[in-house]
Amino acid sequence: MSGWEVWSANSGVVDAVFPRLQKLEIEFCPNLVEVSLEALHSLRVLELSGCGDGVLKSLIHAASSATKLRISSISGLSDEVWRGVMDYLGAVEELSIWRCNEIRYLWESEAEASKVLVNLRNLDVYDCSKLVSLGEKEEDGCNQLTSLRSLSIYLCGNLERCNLPNNIQDLSISFCRMIASVSFPAGGHKLKSLEIDGSEQLKISSWATQNSINELTCFIQLTYLRIEDCSSIELFPAAELPNLTSLTRLTISDCKSMDVDSFGLWPPKFGSLEIGRLKKPISKWGPQNFPPSLVHLKLLGGSVEEDDVTSGSQLSHMLPSSLTRLHLNGFKKLETKRQVEEAPIGPLSPISHMWTYAKGPPGSGKGTQSPIIKDEYCLCHLATGDMLRAAVAAKTPLGIKAKEAMDNGQLVSDDLVVGIID
Repeated sequence: MSGWEVWSANSGVVDAVFPRLQKLEIEFCPNLVEVSLEALHSLRVLELSGCGDGVLKSLIHAASSATKLRISSISGLSDEVWRGVMDYLGAVEELSIWRCNEIRYLWESEAEASKVLVNLRNLDVYDCSKLVSLGEKEEDGCNQLTSLRSLSIYLCGNLERCNLPNNIQDLSISFCRMIASVSFPAGGHKLKSLEIDGSEQLKISSWATQNSINELTCFIQLTYLRIEDCSSIELFPAAELPNLTSLTRLTISDCKSMDVDSFGLWPPKFGSLEIGRLKKPISKWGPQNFPPSLVHLKLLGGSVEEDDVTSGSQLSHMLPSSLTRLHLNGFKKLETKRQVEEAPIGPLSPISHMWTYAKGPPGSGKGTQSPIIKDEYCLCHLATGDMLRAAVAAKTPLGIKAKEAMDNGQLVSDDLVVGIID
């Protein structure tokens, strides 16, 4: 179809109206400017990639019953064109916008968006380089887009701010380097999952300055909190962590300015912690009062101050006896597994789970060194690339999902990779 300019049900190319069509995909048709079809009442999924805005505008009229819309690399899709498209998205529950680099704002105001996006639950925005904000007009206290539950924004390099509906439960903002403000009109107390990755100057809600986090109590429903690669955050309200009674997973890493003097008390029910690469080396942290629910711990070496961990005894304050899985990463002076086993950590010795990674570009020697390490330390060698290809070839449920992501030019998500490993 790369040479088609018009696709019409009345042109002789197609002689049916597709009364049972449920999914329509059009990919890489740069010359196609118009699609003329009768109303596609049974259509539920519409995916367009590598086309012009004329295809989207003409199809959306016929596909107004679609509940899932994914668009990628749509040329000519300006703010004005997109807002005309939005008028026909009343049935859409899942919306993905990828690499549409002419959009600066998704809607004029949340109030206007709420009139048309009445069923929108999941919004995924990826690599839209000119996107500045979701709404052109950021109304203080506005909370009208009440159906939205999940929002993921990734690699939007010019995104400056996000004013979010209070019903958001899952929020992920990754590698949006310019973002400075994420706000909730009522404090975001319904959040269950929060991931912040790769922000250099982020402020969330009422958190007072761009280099501090002053409050966590408004996020009492959180089950997963991830703060990673946020280089400007200096202060963290660790004393409020025990108030996060629903939290089960916590990641705080690669925040080079964050001080940890106040760490010591933790969420009462969390079972998984990944922490490190902060300002101060882990060996200099004070005693930790971990709950017995903590079973999976990942410690990251490589702080701003020089790491001095050379033996397991220097990590004993971070190794509760409840652990069933321990992962150490980046402790360059900790030479052997035995040095960790010598730490006075009770039932954990000898270590039941020890993980090490070999990372690098193609041809760097990962495949050469890994079998040597495996034989030397009697470890199991897991090559994620091989495992991923095997799962796709075997058509396992996770393999099918991974293949769908790869076929769409997407990165395979961490959850899928971890699921395949597990």
